[in-house]
Amino acid sequence: MMNKLPILSLASALLAILAACGDDQRFAVIGGCEIRPGTICLEANLAGANLTGAQLDDADLRRANLSGALLTDASLRSTDLRGANISGANLVGADMAGSEIDDLRFDGTERWGNTRCPNGSNSDQNESRSCIPPRAQDQPPP
Repeated sequence: MMNKLPILSLASALLAILAACGDDQRFAVIGGCEIRPGTICLEANLAGANLTGAQLDDADLRRANLSGALLTDASLRSTDLRGANISGANLVGADMAGSEIDDLRFDGTERWGNTRCPNGSNSDQNESRSCIPPRAQDQPPP
């Protein structure tokens, strides 16, 4: 009868190696910014970047250039977007709940749709049809 102990030990060792490899997450880097939750990318140039479905919860993107970026279905929960430029960005399906958007720069060409706004509302149900308060839209970008 064959000794099963070496086979079980080998199988256990392989499982341990595979489990350890699963912890090695690699994230895309765009414009010097690591695209992951909690990232800090002050003034990052992400203009035109494809960030579809990106997980950027709790990120610090203050003064980042996101003009023309594809943020479709991106998760931006509790992300600091103060002073960021989102002119022409596509935010359809994005989740911005709890995000800070003071001094957000925009030009009115942004695409919104079923976007969860920082205050928890849905862009489709807001008077402005976006996450930008109506009175802020009347003002020129800073």
